Amino acid sequence: MKLLDGIETLYYNSKYEIEQVWLRHKYPDYIDDEYNCGSVKFIWGVTSTDEMCTTKANIYSMNDIDLCYDRDTKLYMVGIETIYMFKNISSEIKYYQGLLDTFIKYMVDNNYNTDGSIYARASVRGYIQIKGDSIEDVYSIFKIYMMGYIKELTERKEKND
Repeated sequence: MKLLDGIETLYYNSKYEIEQVWLRHKYPDYIDDEYNCGSVKFIWGVTSTDEMCTTKANIYSMNDIDLCYDRDTKLYMVGIETIYMFKNISSEIKYYQGLLDTFIKYMVDNNYNTDGSIYARASVRGYIQIKGDSIEDVYSIFKIYMMGYIKELTERKEKND
């Protein structure tokens, strides 16, 4: 049995090493770490409050918001955590406004364009999939979506008050 376990371990270790060589060859900036997974490269994110394994956002952590780049499609992607149950509409608005504010801060801190001139470049799709050719594109799609969603929640809250 030990011999079979050793052969199995050797097989999986060899397979892993070959995959790493192939990824480094295909993507010169690839590093085998928590910021890369195949063609996807983690750029930035904020860990969720209930992430228990790490305090630093990465591709494997549970994040309230994250920004990644797919080297194969050459598209940036924004993902947000949507599993939370909120006590009321006000707390939901606060959460989504906080995500938008955090993304705005990231954009400003990193000298990305955040003015209205970028909206024309970003194509708003009929489904919620935030991908774009640049960080500015995904930011503007995200901002349009979040502002509209927050407005809808605010109107719903006002009707119920």
